[in-house]
Amino acid sequence: MIADSEVESLKELPSWGESPLPAYYWYVVFFVFAIAGALRFSLSIVNREANDNHYEVIRLILDGRSRLTMSDCHECFHPKLFYYICAATDYAFGLTTNSSQIIAGQLLNSAAGMLTLLLVFSQLHRSPLAFKWRLWAITLIALNPRLIAINGQLSNDSFAILFGTGAVFLTIKCLTAPSICWCIAAQLVLSWGLMTKGTTWVIGIAMLIVFVVRSMREPSKKDSLVFLGMYLVTAVNGYVSILSAGYDFEHYDVYANRGRGHPLHFLEPTDVGRPGVRSIADGYLTFRFVSLLRDPQITNGKAIEQTHRTSVWTQLYARAHFAQFEQHPPSWKTDNPLVLNIARCSMVLGLLPLFFLCVGLAESIFNSLRAWRSGFVPMRDNYLGFFCTITCLGYIAFIIKFTADYRDFAAIKLIYLLPGVLPFAIALLKGMQLCGERLPRRSVESFLNGALFILAVSYFAGIVSLVLLLSTLG
Repeated sequence: MIADSEVESLKELPSWGESPLPAYYWYVVFFVFAIAGALRFSLSIVNREANDNHYEVIRLILDGRSRLTMSDCHECFHPKLFYYICAATDYAFGLTTNSSQIIAGQLLNSAAGMLTLLLVFSQLHRSPLAFKWRLWAITLIALNPRLIAINGQLSNDSFAILFGTGAVFLTIKCLTAPSICWCIAAQLVLSWGLMTKGTTWVIGIAMLIVFVVRSMREPSKKDSLVFLGMYLVTAVNGYVSILSAGYDFEHYDVYANRGRGHPLHFLEPTDVGRPGVRSIADGYLTFRFVSLLRDPQITNGKAIEQTHRTSVWTQLYARAHFAQFEQHPPSWKTDNPLVLNIARCSMVLGLLPLFFLCVGLAESIFNSLRAWRSGFVPMRDNYLGFFCTITCLGYIAFIIKFTADYRDFAAIKLIYLLPGVLPFAIALLKGMQLCGERLPRRSVESFLNGALFILAVSYFAGIVSLVLLLSTLG
C-alpha cells in the first residue's frame, strides 16, 4: 500500500499545460526560428557532399532499379522511404542534373528539420516550467550545429529524426489524452520512421514498453485493454513496416559487426579498422576534454592522432558543438584558426547544457523509479516521464551496443541519437529548471544567461563560417 502523504506528494508533480508568457516571448521564438531556418536552407543550397553517399541510392531508383541491396551500393542496405521521396521529387520537378537533385534533397531535409523544431517547441511550450528556460532550450536545439549540419546534407537522417520526433510527440498525446486518432497518427508516423532508418527502432521499442506497462498498471480494466491493444498494434505495425521497408539485413549484419571476432577487453586495447573503441575503459569511461581543446577535430586515417577519437562520450560531445569536428566530408575540412577557436568556445560553454541534461535525465530516472513504486499515480504525468526516460536510456544503450559491435570511430555519431531529440530536450529543460531554482543569487543567473547567449552566438558563427567556406567552392 502507498501512504496517503506519498500519493499527495506525487499529485503535486508538475503537469504539462499553459503558463502566462511575457509579451516578447513570441518575438524571440520567431527570431530563433528565422535564424534556424536561414542557416539550414543556406547550407542546403551551397553544400554538395554528405557524410555518406546516399545520392547513389536515389540515382539507382531514378534509373529504374528496385530491390536494392548492399551489393548494389554501400548505402543500399538502408530502408528506402527517404530515397523514394527524393526520387519522386526529382521526377516531379524534372530535375536531371546531379547538383539540382542533391540540392532538392537537402532542401527537403531542411524542411524536415524545421518541422522537427516545430514539434519540439510545441511540446516544450506546453511545459509549466519557467518561460526563460523554455526559450533557452529551444534556442540551443534550434541552433545546434550537428542538427543543422545533418539537415543540410543529403542523408536519410533528417527524415528519421522528424519521424522519430513525431512518433514521440504523438505517443505523449496518447499517454496524456488517449484517443483513437492519436493512436493511429502515432502508428503511422512510427511506420514512416521505421521505413526510413533503423535508428528509429529505439522509439518503437520504448512505445512497446510504455504501452504494455500501462496496460498492466491501469486500475480500469477497460483502459487496460485499450493500452494492451496499443501494444499489439505497435508490435504488428513495427513488424510489417520493417519487413516492407527494404532493409538489407544480410549484408548489414556484416557491416555493423566489424568488431566480431575481435575481443573487447576492459583495459587491454585492441584495434579494429580505424579505432574507435579500443577497450571498455578507454572507450566508455573517459571524457578527454583537454585533448579536445588542444585539437577540436579528428582525422580520418587509421592512425590515432587525437586521443579523444577513441573516447565515445568525448566524440559525441564534440560532434554536438562543432559541425566540422569530423573534418568530413572533404569539402568541410578547415584549418582556419578563427573557426577552430569558435569551436573551442562552443565546447567550453557547451559544458553548461551538458550539465543541465545530465541533471534533468537523473531527475527523470528518479521520478520514473518513484512512479513505478507508487503504481504510476498520477498516471498522466508519470507515464509521460517514464516514456521519455526509457527512450533516452534506450538511445544511450544503443550507441554503446553499436560502437562495441562496429569498432571503427565512424560509428560514434551523434545523429544516431537525434531521433530521440524530443525526450532529450525535455530532460534538458527539466535540468535547466532544477538548476535555475537553486541559483544562489541574481548575478549568477545573469552570468548563466550571458554564457548561454555566447554559446548560441558561437553556434551561429560556426555554421555561418561553414556556409561561407562552401560558397567559395562553387
